[in-house]
Amino acid sequence: MEIHRMVTQPQLAVFASSSKRLRSRTVHGTQFRFVYVQPEYYFGTMKHWVTKQESVEISDLERTVIRRPPPA
Repeated sequence: MEIHRMVTQPQLAVFASSSKRLRSRTVHGTQFRFVYVQPEYYFGTMKHWVTKQESVEISDLERTVIRRPPPA
């Protein structure tokens, strides 16, 4: 939400989707929580340039706000 400029307060936890099962961890005081997502349900990403040479995949605005419900 910070990247999309939707918050005014610092976030204490960052949620990240991953196709691998990863444990939560804390880095420099920020807690990262990883949510397992099956590859076929992975959608709504865009490239965000961190530096001129490095980029990362982040959720687009719609994915940031709306979470797809699990299949029934």
